Amino acid sequence: MPGVRYDYFREIAKGAVNPRLTARFKLASETTLKGGVGLFSQPPDYGETVAPVGNPNLGLSQAQHYGLGVEQTFGRAGMVSLEGFYKRLSDLEVNGVGPDGQPLLVNGGVGRIYGVELLAKLNPTGHAFGFLSYTLSRSERNDHGEWNGQNLVGIDPRGVLLGQQTQGERFSLLTFVRQQTQLCRVLVRGANLPWAKRYPALVASNPRAATEGVAGYEILLNFNGLPYQLTPRAASEISGKARFQLLSVSESEQQKNSCRRLVARKGSRWELTSHGVHLLELLSY
Repeated sequence: MPGVRYDYFREIAKGAVNPRLTARFKLASETTLKGGVGLFSQPPDYGETVAPVGNPNLGLSQAQHYGLGVEQTFGRAGMVSLEGFYKRLSDLEVNGVGPDGQPLLVNGGVGRIYGVELLAKLNPTGHAFGFLSYTLSRSERNDHGEWNGQNLVGIDPRGVLLGQQTQGERFSLLTFVRQQTQLCRVLVRGANLPWAKRYPALVASNPRAATEGVAGYEILLNFNGLPYQLTPRAASEISGKARFQLLSVSESEQQKNSCRRLVARKGSRWELTSHGVHLLELLSY
């Protein structure tokens, strides 16, 4: 059953159109498969939009809801329902920085909630009924923007300060980042990489990916896990189906700077460690 809901929030002068779809399919006389998907919008609290403490330009928080489950009835005696759900959250209100450099609430947080819900409706006598419900869920939220707030934390501040001292006004942070020493080269599948959008100056051109479409990114990491060069790759340039692939390792750099333990040798091969995988999961979150 399709539907759509329109809301207008006068306090922030913004509206939202949220389409939704629910469906039920009978598998048997008393067994039903059910599912739904929809968009939901929520305005900020009133105090969050009142200047000078709040931000009058705050927008709506968004959520994508997905659900799939099965429902089993037992005549008039009751019903049991088991449903899995997933919610992707975006544009959450978080502490940020305004144009004047002062702290300000902004729409920048993301998150997700997923789990399962067991619901039972009991009607043993026909004259009284009750509900039992149990929900197991996990909630994850990132209030720090893209790449979980790590941003350029992998830069050695000592090198920046020395570069500024020796080069003065000629010092370029972009050039400094581009000249990092390579620890390893990895491939991350997926066209939507937040780091590439946040730092487009670090993205190298690739005519084939521009023509065929981006299916992943080849990334150079320094010893601290900083992605300092990204090259978009087309599907025709990618072999294998793994989400993360370790393409090469600089053994000399690994021996010199191994503190992050992003890679490790297993026999004659190099592999990403759990630290390396976790880093790439944050990068592609």
